[in-house]
Amino acid sequence: MKKLLLSIAFLLPGMGMMAQTQVTTAEGILEGKDLSGITVFKGIPFAAPPVGNLRWKAPQPVQKWQGVREAKEFGPNPMQEPLFGDMNFGAKTNSEDCLYLNIWTPAKTMKEHLPVLIYFNGGGLMAGSGSEPRYAGDAMARKGIISITANYREGIFGFFAHPQLSKETSYKGSATMDSWTRWLPSSG
Repeated sequence: MKKLLLSIAFLLPGMGMMAQTQVTTAEGILEGKDLSGITVFKGIPFAAPPVGNLRWKAPQPVQKWQGVREAKEFGPNPMQEPLFGDMNFGAKTNSEDCLYLNIWTPAKTMKEHLPVLIYFNGGGLMAGSGSEPRYAGDAMARKGIISITANYREGIFGFFAHPQLSKETSYKGSATMDSWTRWLPSSG
């Protein structure tokens, strides 16, 4: 894991820039936005939507897209019950199609080697989202740290344990977290 995180720290600033707010990934071009000197990319898909026949399966690769994909708004929150009254999400919708990540970066050139903070939200694997304002990465980015948050399947959609389901697939909810950390190195 340490080796993987180090490779991410060196990769992100090296992703191909086309313009100040555009990056080229293996899947296509993303258009983020400038937030007072910090470049923000929100709602980046890191896996295929886990719906239909993919519902109980390990995350599958995201499909490439044509043209420029806007990455200016958070993707939907994972399906969940409102367990905590103080939870305020940047995304206003919940969906099974929730496998999106968000990046805040202060990098201005591709030669910067900045530290990377990867944050998995709390919530007991039942509630939470990478779009919660309290976990926004702008404060870290202003300190010179690339900050990443992501959604993962919560509750029954990510951590349902049933003998029949276990026979059909080896998927466990933590595989989603692992898949998006693997997406980062492959996207440059």
